[in-house]
Amino acid sequence: MSKQPATDQWLLQFLTYEDYLDSLVTAHDLLYLRSREAARTIAELGYRNPNTLSREQFEQRRRAAALFQTPALLEQRDCSVLAGPISDPLLVALADRERANRRGDLATIIFIRLVDRAGHQVSGYVDFAHRIASESWLRIFSGAKKLWPRCTDLGYFNWHTRVTKTNSSPNFTAITEPREGLMYEHTGDHKLVRVGARSSTSPGGRQHTVRTSVSSPQFLQAVLYDHPVRRRS
Repeated sequence: MSKQPATDQWLLQFLTYEDYLDSLVTAHDLLYLRSREAARTIAELGYRNPNTLSREQFEQRRRAAALFQTPALLEQRDCSVLAGPISDPLLVALADRERANRRGDLATIIFIRLVDRAGHQVSGYVDFAHRIASESWLRIFSGAKKLWPRCTDLGYFNWHTRVTKTNSSPNFTAITEPREGLMYEHTGDHKLVRVGARSSTSPGGRQHTVRTSVSSPQFLQAVLYDHPVRRRS
């Protein structure tokens, strides 16, 4: 096994390739060139260090270094931070919520609807806290992998095959009620998150769950249900 990812841990201090280039720029460069962009170009061409990484090399080796980290280390550093710049609006919104979900202060349910490779619509409800605790989201936040609903998530529906799945998770228990529709009860504080169509405008009733629609080019529809977890006194 290559030892490169282990020795490349120093790359994790840089969130972007530009940050990496800035580490090679000297005060004299900025004084004489009077342009940070010009100084970065000089550094990128290898005039400051013959072993300067290209943008592609930097991103590949930094990603490998992050994946090399042990689960204990990954728990200490959010995947969204390790992934670097995030542009997709849904992933930006999830990055903002990652730390609170890892701490258990917030329990976010993600609803997404998108088109699969066969051209069929699929949708699902995802327990964000459970998914980020059970798998690394580094490739999702970095854009290398797309977020997909699974048959094992809180909810899954294939609009072509009509396959429907409703599941519970470590954080939520699925409940179907004739009048209210689909709901999820948080296993910690036992408060309800109503995701059924009839309850979409007030998903938590007086329990303060917030429903936020997010426009993303990757998804036909994306909605976040943010449930603040009540702690027992």
